[in-house]
Amino acid sequence: MIRFTIQDIAMILSSEQVRHEMENGSIKIEPFEETSFKEASYTFHLGERLFVFPKDQIIDIEQKELIREEVFIGEDGFILEPNAFVVGQLQETLTMDETVAAFLSVRGSCAQAGLNALNSDFFAEPAWGGQLALAIKNMNHVPIRLHTGMKIVKGIFFKIKTVKAE
Repeated sequence: MIRFTIQDIAMILSSEQVRHEMENGSIKIEPFEETSFKEASYTFHLGERLFVFPKDQIIDIEQKELIREEVFIGEDGFILEPNAFVVGQLQETLTMDETVAAFLSVRGSCAQAGLNALNSDFFAEPAWGGQLALAIKNMNHVPIRLHTGMKIVKGIFFKIKTVKAE
């Protein structure tokens, strides 16, 4: 039987704890903006590229590579039409060692406008590194303008604890 104590449950890291993990090298966010910290999360920004699926294609999930067109968000932004779907990337590169994991959540201001930037829960595994991809869909009945650098999702970090069986 496995028994848990309150110390065994992974806790959400505060911004101060995330800063400490960054100083120790357990978490890297590049580029990093101090103003992107909230008390228990870090706000990530939309990168400059989007990937759009051609309308004449039938997607086969079993294919090794899906056919996507790369589009760069211009100075005037990118208009995401109602019910349209694109894949974007974070502006930041996130790297975590094996002791840290993160959940991403859509920012409230985006969700309230009808923008779903994750299309499901997103969990970044420990020992992961790179630019996270975003599954972006306009759930509204009016177009939404996307901008490079817009605040789009927040990361909530956890310290991973190993539980030993008794």
